[in-house]
Amino acid sequence: MPGKRDTIVVNDDGNKITYQKRIMLYTIREAYELFLTEHPGPSCIRSNQTAIRPRHQQEILIKQEHKNIYQKSSTPSQ
Repeated sequence: MPGKRDTIVVNDDGNKITYQKRIMLYTIREAYELFLTEHPGPSCIRSNQTAIRPRHQQEILIKQEHKNIYQKSSTPSQ
């Protein structure tokens, strides 16, 4: 994700630290199942993972209706 808007600046004790934003490619359930398979020892409740997820979360969905609208707008009218 290159670009100026793809970073976040955090003020840590007067020092500005720049972090790159990351995109989660799994659902929370899938990430929880992967965590359990990689770390079978510790017990971790899924509600704890939802508590530490980012505050501003967006879901990107393209529905079939939206695809049809884009296709209709790109075809020349007769």
